[in-house]
Amino acid sequence: MRVLGGCILAGAAALASGTALAADVETVPVHDWTGFYVGAYGGAAWADADVEDDFHNTGNPDDGVATEDLLAAFNVLQHGSLNETLGVYGIQAGYNVQLQSIVLGIQGDFGSLDIDLDDHQSGFWNGVDPVTKDVAVKTDWLATIRGRLGFVPSENLLIYATGGLAITEVDLDQQSSVSTVGGPILITLTLDVSETKTLLGWTVGTGMEWAINDRWSFGAEYLHIDFGSISGSDHLPGPVEGTSGPVIDTDADLSVDTVRAFLNFRL
Repeated sequence: MRVLGGCILAGAAALASGTALAADVETVPVHDWTGFYVGAYGGAAWADADVEDDFHNTGNPDDGVATEDLLAAFNVLQHGSLNETLGVYGIQAGYNVQLQSIVLGIQGDFGSLDIDLDDHQSGFWNGVDPVTKDVAVKTDWLATIRGRLGFVPSENLLIYATGGLAITEVDLDQQSSVSTVGGPILITLTLDVSETKTLLGWTVGTGMEWAINDRWSFGAEYLHIDFGSISGSDHLPGPVEGTSGPVIDTDADLSVDTVRAFLNFRL
């Protein structure tokens, strides 16, 4: 009887201990990512613009035609790839829905993107007469609208992939100048390209976010952004009014890689 009584008491104590432990586990707070949030970010960006020029005849028999020497003169210099590293900052807002360990979300952000790329090229197109080319590619701001697909490996950590639209306004300016001796005088031909355009590109990236408590979270993300190209053109005067002379086309492909740290507040 004493043995049986001891077993019963030991079993009761174990059951009570297990019940208390289960109660403690149930009271451990688990973060829920569902809801609206606002925040701010800051970081660094690396911008790259690939610039190409092409001076050519229009192919229209009524337009002016440049000689092979003049075509070569304008095309002898090329800008190539322009690069810049800059700081970025901005604000963001979004909404998440958590489905067990999967988080679906959408986010929009707006911030600075002060790209100021420029290049100067100069030389002698025939060994004697000068040719110069100056180009500038500039932006001021960046906006993105992105979806987020995340996984919660632990109660307060969110790892996600993101992708969507990227928007900015780009200014492209290019000036080409070629000089040559025509008879007793020095002739200088100049072509100016000036274009401002809002570019709609795409972005993809990845990141992670850590919940400090029910309201605050912080994280970091990497984004690759491709804005596509901006193009502009100018032409020399044609032989008669209403016609065009040879044309120069300038094209700049702009892409950006950025790393950001951010702080979010859940509403």
